[in-house]
Amino acid sequence: MQTAMGMTTPFPEPDSPALERYAVYARVEVLALLRQLIDQGVLTNVYFDQGASFYLTALLAVNPDFEELVIDTAPDQSVQRRLLESRRLVFVAFVQGVKLQFEAARAEATMYEGRPALRVRLPERVIRMQRREYFRVRPLASRPVHCRVNDAQEKQATTWRVLDISGGGVALACGRDERPFSLGQELPDCVIDFPGEGSIAAGLRVRSIELSQREGEQRIGCEFVSIAPQARLVLQRFINRVEAEQRKAAGSRPSAVGSH
Repeated sequence: MQTAMGMTTPFPEPDSPALERYAVYARVEVLALLRQLIDQGVLTNVYFDQGASFYLTALLAVNPDFEELVIDTAPDQSVQRRLLESRRLVFVAFVQGVKLQFEAARAEATMYEGRPALRVRLPERVIRMQRREYFRVRPLASRPVHCRVNDAQEKQATTWRVLDISGGGVALACGRDERPFSLGQELPDCVIDFPGEGSIAAGLRVRSIELSQREGEQRIGCEFVSIAPQARLVLQRFINRVEAEQRKAAGSRPSAVGSH
């Protein structure tokens, strides 16, 4: 049995109730994920013939006004003919450690920018799965991120520095001798402030309490238990921006001469 539902494989995930936890239905998020594949030039596997055949293609355009997704043609006429005859297409792609999967009922021939292409109906759902459970990023030291936690019992709010954050949760920093939270405690209506991106509201649940790498600090690991689709979009934009800035910084450092 494949671990983590086979999310490291290029093959489609079989339909199952467990898959719903990874499903994205919000139209704005679905469009954003498809455009991300296009913007980053990610190639996508298209499975057809009941999964027995596939070919590698590129997404060319997302046209929400016409409810269509335009993709490149198959490599030869034989594959193209079988593809057009198929009544179920499954698309699988990987982008930044995330496996994306969506389906279309059928493909039609079309033209795009003066050359042959294919079009399918925009998917209503995209399955979004991490290769690891979730990929975490550390906020830049120059733009720290903070989380305001509302304590319903004490009827007051406290602000904590964010150590790292992912699509699945956030790690907060607190003093070594402090005991602000307990394992399993739910923290509703928290507000996370992203400099330059805005703020999001989310409900958290404490999953771990451990010493952080910094002396005198604890790492409070929390998972998101409630977060709106629009807030998740802001979160993903922040993660993408931090990753891009970290890659840019790494690329600008001089390489070590004579290293192995």
